[in-house]
Amino acid sequence: VFTYYLIPYTLFFFIVLAPHDEDFDLIETSSTLVLANVALLIVTQNNVFSFCERAVLCQILILIASTFLLTVFGYTETIRITLAAIDVSVLIIILSYDIYRAKKKNQDLLKKLKKDARKAGIFRIW
Repeated sequence: VFTYYLIPYTLFFFIVLAPHDEDFDLIETSSTLVLANVALLIVTQNNVFSFCERAVLCQILILIASTFLLTVFGYTETIRITLAAIDVSVLIIILSYDIYRAKKKNQDLLKKLKKDARKAGIFRIW
């Protein structure tokens, strides 16, 4: 959770909270964060697109969109606060959904294991 959810989403605050005098500074910071997030996608061990990869991919898209919006519309306080609120909201939504979905899959697996245990004649395992 810490590596794939909290680190990428909190590093986003370098974009919105750190002062950037020129657009070039903003683009440098943003491209560095995008590369760091891509590195998180590369080091995964399996070939399945899991919850963690989806969260990192969403963060990459938020970084790209935020950089575009900040360079086009300016580095105003209103835009920065709005982007920070969107980033936190997306983190809460993704994390809540992933926890709910993992819990649901675990409950379904437990039901299947109990059913198979009853069929095999193994009683009162759980």
